[in-house]
Amino acid sequence: MPQPLPAGTLRSLDDGLTIADLRRPRGGRWSGVLFDNPALWLAPTFAWTFIVEYGEVARADGRTPVGLCLEGVPLNSRSWQEMTGQRAVSPSFASPIESSVYFFAHHRYDQTKLLVVEQRDHSLHVVAEVRGDVDGLGIESVPVDAWLLFDGITVALSDPPSSVDAARTLLEGFTDTAGLEGFERDDTFWFTPAR
Repeated sequence: MPQPLPAGTLRSLDDGLTIADLRRPRGGRWSGVLFDNPALWLAPTFAWTFIVEYGEVARADGRTPVGLCLEGVPLNSRSWQEMTGQRAVSPSFASPIESSVYFFAHHRYDQTKLLVVEQRDHSLHVVAEVRGDVDGLGIESVPVDAWLLFDGITVALSDPPSSVDAARTLLEGFTDTAGLEGFERDDTFWFTPAR
């Protein structure tokens, strides 16, 4: 049986990531996005993103932050302030959720289950699991139990709205914008909690 390495020992990248490296999330963030893709005939669509951060790991090849990203999550809530109890399931990658673990590169996972357990102001308690190691990271499933902080909502459309007010009007067709203030940066509109 292999002996554990002494604390602080750098391992080779070939050792891969272990479930122990993903045991204690350090937090993370959640956000929404209104986007489209005319090249794929994708009309304006609204989805949520949940990012769980685990901190850095060291290997002989260097150090890298490790994180889990769940993108394209469809939820039934019409308000970012009423997320408790929301759930989503995806049976395969991009159907509809794209889940990946970042460890020097993105490693896709096939199946995703997510539940929003509780909301306190801008923070969500999320429980999730991703399964099906598509890219051979070496971990078959990753359980998640973490608190994530709200990062706001982005409007990123191929035909950008003419103003913050126009972006807000478009966004309100998909989700509530109460309590959010908007600003523009490079044809992208951001809505974050008002201070």
